[in-house]
Amino acid sequence: MTKPAQHPFQIRFEEAVKASGARNRTEFARKLGVVEHPSKVANNWFSRDKRIPPAYRKQLNAIGISIDYVNENEGELETSVGVGPGSQSVGIDLARLRQAVEYVVDAYRYAHKPIDSRGVARLVAGVYDLLISDEPTNLIELGDRLKREVAGGRNVGQEQTGSPDKDVHGGVGR
Repeated sequence: MTKPAQHPFQIRFEEAVKASGARNRTEFARKLGVVEHPSKVANNWFSRDKRIPPAYRKQLNAIGISIDYVNENEGELETSVGVGPGSQSVGIDLARLRQAVEYVVDAYRYAHKPIDSRGVARLVAGVYDLLISDEPTNLIELGDRLKREVAGGRNVGQEQTGSPDKDVHGGVGR
């Protein structure tokens, strides 16, 4: 008797379980903070839902797993970046960070502005923040906004009125 073929999500889910260091799906669910019936919850994700709910994005990032990879096959499985030997994960989504850098560099090229590392870093931080948020992001609007802001030298998250150093994400312009 042959084993039925797995759904692509199930293959990625098993990769995530292994990459997290969990011995099985139940332990994986516990790592994500599932307290009540972790075995049942994990099996529902695996067999019925074919996705991990977005509410677990932060917990997955904290253990270095990309929910976008597991659910949608977008980006890479592992998102963590170490800071040195024996360091712990800082939970950076590398695929989203690369995407943010590409958007910002494209905006500089479109505006025919020289690429300024400080400006790029500031804009990338704002774009990355938007990309990892649970809020939907209109990428066309984001691209247009980036082009305008590169041309005007403002941060992506800055308010249109008020202090040029204040942005809506609580950061401070430099």
